[in-house]
Amino acid sequence: MRSEWDGPKRCRTSEDLCWRSPTRRAWCGLLALAALGLETCWSVRRAAVPRLKASSPTRVQPAWTMSRLRELCASSGTSQVLQEQGVAVLPAAFEADMLEAVLKAFIGLERRQKTHALRFGDLRVARTPVHLPYQEPFRSLPLLGRDEALREVLANYLGDNFELESAMVITVSPNAGAQNAHLDTEDAGSVSVHVPLQPLHEGFAPLSFCVGSHAEPDVLTRAARPASVVPAPQQRLARKRQRRATAKEEHFLEWGPAQVEQLGEVDFRRGKSRCLVRGLKENTLGLQLGDEVTHVNELDFMSWLLVKDHVPDFRKNLMVRVLRPIKEEDQEAEPGRPREPRQLRVWMGKRHQHRLLVGAPLELGDAIMYDSRTVHWGMANKEDYTRYVLYLNFKRRNFMGISPDEMAIQLARKPCRIAREDFQDKLVRELHYLEDGPF
Repeated sequence: MRSEWDGPKRCRTSEDLCWRSPTRRAWCGLLALAALGLETCWSVRRAAVPRLKASSPTRVQPAWTMSRLRELCASSGTSQVLQEQGVAVLPAAFEADMLEAVLKAFIGLERRQKTHALRFGDLRVARTPVHLPYQEPFRSLPLLGRDEALREVLANYLGDNFELESAMVITVSPNAGAQNAHLDTEDAGSVSVHVPLQPLHEGFAPLSFCVGSHAEPDVLTRAARPASVVPAPQQRLARKRQRRATAKEEHFLEWGPAQVEQLGEVDFRRGKSRCLVRGLKENTLGLQLGDEVTHVNELDFMSWLLVKDHVPDFRKNLMVRVLRPIKEEDQEAEPGRPREPRQLRVWMGKRHQHRLLVGAPLELGDAIMYDSRTVHWGMANKEDYTRYVLYLNFKRRNFMGISPDEMAIQLARKPCRIAREDFQDKLVRELHYLEDGPF
């Protein structure tokens, strides 16, 4: 009988020894099957859980600030920034001394009550637009800025023969609230120049903008807050307040030439055909705060305002129809309802937050130019004194759209319309380097 070591001199491996015994062969088979099962399970488990890939970091849009806008205008050029973003800034575009003289003279007009006939349009939230009179020092104001700083930008944007729309000062009363976001027109070809007559900081009613919105006519519609369900108690209170606000009595007043001359002292909120009285100096016209003036004789009030200076018969023997709110003596404010006027708030949605720009700080002489299609709004005046800003509105020659000053032009009184035409002629002379002769 041969031993395991008979034959050639070589070492038997454990594998050789395993397969010589049936028992060992069975155990090895079981171990192989177990190893194969573990490997298959691990492969399936690895396939079921894919590897995580490193995601690229989300790019955060930089916020718009006046510093960023200044740097962009300095590097890319004001004209290009205005084309791409709809708003641009021109530092030191006007002489500070000239603007100080304009502000001093304008405040003097206010104190002498000479601004009523120059009222140019109607703005909400304690904002008053007044056209500049064509007299010194306003007549010497360079409409194109110091060394014609505005000329190249306006020519690139509107064409060489651009025109002046209006030259006015807009005042914001102390502690006035903010406006809602809006645009001045939906038609291309109009630019506004915002020139503070005082150093402007964020709490002093600066303008704010949604940068780039001049190319998105539906941005306000898409940014509207979704409708929410109002609880039933609040709905009842709202209906009650609405009934109180709309309950009015009809009154008739008799006016003559003396009363017509005093209309300039009344602060009206103007509508399409009627006016709401929101300010009175003297109660000699029989009007009260909150009165709604609807008709004069057979004409609606707004039509009568347009023709009264041209037809002498429309200034005497007048019967004026007024709707006056009914006052409830026992009316009390609802619990928790503030008595002071509610400030309007601006909401553009989270998706537009990185595009919002506060147009401050601005030094005396700086100017902001913006396309009239750009969404903007006036912020609240947190100071206890009035803010004054010069507005110069320009338009493309043969502009066929709806002008931002469309309604203001129709409602302007004769002295205001004459001053506007004089300033338009002044721009023509500046564009063609003609001397401004005596007037």
